[in-house]
Amino acid sequence: MTFQDLFKTREQSANERKVHMRKALRKLDMATEQANNLTVSLKQKCLARRAEAYNFLKAGQRRQAEAKMAEYRTFETLLSKQEKECWLIDYYKTQVESAEADNSFATAMIELFKVVQIEPAKIETMFSSVDNVLDGQSDIDSIFDAVYKEQTAKGAVSFSSSIPSLDEMMKELEKEVAIEVGGGKVVSNDLGAKTAPTLEEIDKLIEQGDRT
Repeated sequence: MTFQDLFKTREQSANERKVHMRKALRKLDMATEQANNLTVSLKQKCLARRAEAYNFLKAGQRRQAEAKMAEYRTFETLLSKQEKECWLIDYYKTQVESAEADNSFATAMIELFKVVQIEPAKIETMFSSVDNVLDGQSDIDSIFDAVYKEQTAKGAVSFSSSIPSLDEMMKELEKEVAIEVGGGKVVSNDLGAKTAPTLEEIDKLIEQGDRT
């Protein structure tokens, strides 16, 4: 607080606070936009790397395909982290806006008390009664919150562990290539179960296609 603030009226102080609040929210909006733009960029990079890996594998260049899939997985990990950060930014912004709305509501109630001829004691009694009723609901909310935290903690995973491994990604990519190259062909293994063609079978199918 500066020396000049001592001589400001309550209305002036309130107006200045609103101006500062609007500026802060605008800065937060800009930060949110930047975060969202980064999310879009990461998604585009993920799609591009996976498409490149797909084309390399389709052409029989497995080493290059694995390199692109490694890049794809890295961007997927960053994207997962970025999406969580975007959610948190939006969540806290909503919390601040909600708090500001509560403050506006309280101010409006004070103004209402000044205009309307009522007995504040009765209003206080009414709110006390409501608080007593809501105390039970508050206890229930606490129970639900505790159970939620307990259950989510059991299933908590790191950013990277929630992303499939490179081997899993390559197997999935091989299946997609096999379906396109083999026209959806399936082969039987020793157990009689139907599986997608192996990489060697994919190469043979590509060679056969070149001869025709």
